[in-house]
Formats: sequence, C-alpha cells, structure tokens
Amino acid sequence: MTKGQIRELANGGKLVEYGEDQPAYASDKTDDDGNKIPHTLKGVYFDDILEAYADGAKTSDFTSMSIYAEDGYETILSADVFNVEQGGVKMIIALEYDGVVLNPSEKSGALRAIFPDKPANTWAKQVSKIVLASDKEEETVPETESVYFAEATGDKYDGSYEVDGTTYYGTSFKKIFADGILKSSDEAQMFVYSWDGTEYTSLKTKEYYEDAFLVYASKASGSEDFVPEKDAPVFNGANILKGMKVKHTMYVTVEKTSFAVLDKVFEKLDFKGKGSILVTELLDEINMKEASTYTITGTDGTEKQAKKEELASIRIESTDEGYIVAVDGSEFVIMSIKAK
Repeated sequence: MTKGQIRELANGGKLVEYGEDQPAYASDKTDDDGNKIPHTLKGVYFDDILEAYADGAKTSDFTSMSIYAEDGYETILSADVFNVEQGGVKMIIALEYDGVVLNPSEKSGALRAIFPDKPANTWAKQVSKIVLASDKEEETVPETESVYFAEATGDKYDGSYEVDGTTYYGTSFKKIFADGILKSSDEAQMFVYSWDGTEYTSLKTKEYYEDAFLVYASKASGSEDFVPEKDAPVFNGANILKGMKVKHTMYVTVEKTSFAVLDKVFEKLDFKGKGSILVTELLDEINMKEASTYTITGTDGTEKQAKKEELASIRIESTDEGYIVAVDGSEFVIMSIKAK
C-alpha cells in the first residue's frame, strides 16, 4: 500500500496525534537530566490500516511482528509489545514526527513505526515492510549446538571502536569469530535476543555483526573517565546505525553456535533471586539441540560429560567466584556447553 492511502485514512477520521501537551515517549530514552524525551507525531494506528486494507485483520490475531526498513534494519517483536491484550500498545504509523512531515529524504524516511511507552528499540524509522505471523508461521528461535558464556572469557575478547570522538569498550565479535567460538558464512544471519523485562529479538546480517561489539562502557575524547553503559551489554558497532543497536543483549546465535551473557540469563530465569538456575532451563531458553550427551567445560580446563537425563539435577550457581556448576563430583566455573 502507499503513503497516500495511509494519509487518506488520517484525513478520513483515523488521525492519531500526540502534541506538545501530550507527547509520546520511549520508555527507556532520557536526556542528560534523566527526563524522558518527548516526541510529537501525527499518524494512523496500524490496526486501522489493517482493517481498511487487509480484510479486517487485527494485530491481536498474530504472535509476532517483523519490521523491515529501507536502511537494512530488521526487528522481530513479540505480542507483549504490539498486542494490547498481552500488555502491549497500539502501533502508530507516523506521517509526521517532531514537527517534520516525513519523506524519503528525511532521516526518519517516509514512514515511522511508533510504540508509545515501549523501549526505543521497538520503534523503527524508514519503514518499508511489516510482516505479521502466527504461532505456526512465525520465525522461531534458531537451534544451537554450543554455547559459550561471556563471563568466562575474561578480557580475552576485549576491544574498542570510536565514533564521533567517543570510544566504546566491550567484547569484540571479530575476535570471537577468529577463535572459532561462533561460526558464520556470508549469508548467515545472527539472531540477537534481548531481555529487560520485555523480550526483544532482532536479525542481523554479516555486514553488521562481524565487526560488532557487546558494549559495556565508553569514554569521551579528552576524558579519563570511563562511563558504564546503563543498558549493558549493548549490541553495537562503528557501522551499526543508531536505530539498529540492541540494548540488554542476553545471547546471540549464528550457524548453530551461541554466545550468552549469564548475568542477563539470571535476570530472566532467576526472577525469584535464588542464586541458581537449572542447566535445562538455560538450554531450553537458547533452544539447544537435543542430544544424548552434553559436554560441560570449565575455565580451568575441566571437561565433564552429562547425559540428557542427568541435566535435570545440575544447577548453575551465581557466586563471588563466578558462575559455578557441579558435575560428577567436580565444581568449576562454567565456560561452555556443547551438544554431542
């Protein structure tokens, strides 16, 4: 459909407007004083567009939404973002944003997707295509055969990059790929999973992920002070456009290999604060391949085999010494798990 058709809906009584008296906010975007950043906009609810041009379909009929942009940005949203019945909000397709009538030459592009009061990484500019899917159709979490844990790698994969005078520090995916922990081909997409109380997923092509980082801190030019990244770890990089970074990254998967941040895994799975999780919970979360035997490796070189049925009683414990696992009478800091 065309932008003209959307404007017809707006002029025909379907206009949605957020003005200066009642602006729209992204839930996690604040200024230097900690105040949420207001945005004005005019547009149409996506559900009204579907009703008029998609045989009365409703977003509530679907379980996932994929948004594609002209600049290569892709994001997959779960129902708790766009389905009001599941705690989401109505998506607005904006024709005007912050006083600017959107057009192809403007940085927001001709159309912008807005989710008021949801995280900024659910918003999208330069929107070109939106795909809705049901349980049977939606893209699923890709299967993996191995997972390495960020906390176990120390500073081995540390790196930095600079953009506009600010240097960003974190874990370098280029170094991880070079070491063989993650594997990739030219056409392989990386699945990025984020958790901050709300699930968020994104697919990245190799041109973006091969030089990306998990950013934890930054330092401005001329300053000696390192500033911790409040939304760490952030999937970001020198060639990643502003709207493509992913905050609160929990794990990534590409070509059946994964790299996970246990701090974030525990935020999601250990929501009662017990200080430990079952290995099976972790493997289910990242969609580990079912196997008869799994190899669990420690940072000290310990390597233990565990049968599938044994995993139900093996826990990963958060301690001052790191994330500890006990297997076959041995306790060690866990580094990786592989399906055999």
